[in-house]
Amino acid sequence: MPDPGDVDLLIVPVTNHAPRAPEDVALRGWKDAGLRLPSTARMAKLTTLSKATVIRSMGQLTGDDTRTAHEVLSRFFAAVLR
Repeated sequence: MPDPGDVDLLIVPVTNHAPRAPEDVALRGWKDAGLRLPSTARMAKLTTLSKATVIRSMGQLTGDDTRTAHEVLSRFFAAVLR
């Protein structure tokens, strides 16, 4: 869970649709993450959200999926910032 002092969260949408773009990450550990269905993180669709609007956490990525997401985000930002 985020630091209680943070006001905003960086959000990555998660969907049960298959990956459609190079920046989409198929979550291999979706069951261990606490998700109900096979899921995809849409890494290129980042947004911020006020923490006050979050009702509950739906899950937490496994270590492997977190590493994959970080790698994809690093490549995405490198391409965007060129």
